[in-house]
Amino acid sequence: MKTTGAKTFYLPSADYIWPHLLNKAASQIVRANGGEIVGEEYFPLDTVDFRRTVEQIMASGAEVVFNTLVPPGLTPFLDELHKAGFGKRGGKIICTYFDENF
Repeated sequence: MKTTGAKTFYLPSADYIWPHLLNKAASQIVRANGGEIVGEEYFPLDTVDFRRTVEQIMASGAEVVFNTLVPPGLTPFLDELHKAGFGKRGGKIICTYFDENF
């Protein structure tokens, strides 16, 4: 937040313990620094259709997507977000586990 000035965050997440705990901590930090969580969703691990969620992200005005989705849904999600123009409008993606494959 200090580097980018971002204040609005969307948290798309896989539905298991790690994303729930990480989002709780991230939300506390965002709010403590004057930011807002504009959306938080949890999905079954096998979810691969994120069109509705990406529409919500784009409509929310989120500046940052704090992602805790995992494969197999991660690639389709990132593809939809890219197609929607999230990065072109200046949106940032935060993911704590990216590797060279993504």
